[in-house]
Amino acid sequence: MYEIRTVDTGDEDIAETLTDLHRLTFFDGAAMPRFDLGAWWFACRGDEAVAFAGVAPSTHVRNSGYFCRVGVLRSHWGHGSSSG
Repeated sequence: MYEIRTVDTGDEDIAETLTDLHRLTFFDGAAMPRFDLGAWWFACRGDEAVAFAGVAPSTHVRNSGYFCRVGVLRSHWGHGSSSG
């Protein structure tokens, strides 16, 4: 089972984990985002962070934002729940 939780990017360990996850999911294909802006989440399996997502504040619409980056380690692709 996966657990999603918000993270404090001011915590050095959290920022390092975000950087590691970004490098493992995007390699050199995307610039490193500013983790100090917006809100960020980890998806964890047990104690291991296996995915991340971030929402950045919009510069066009007040009180809104947009997903600025989402990354999932390849070994955890396709493990979501399905209903039907």
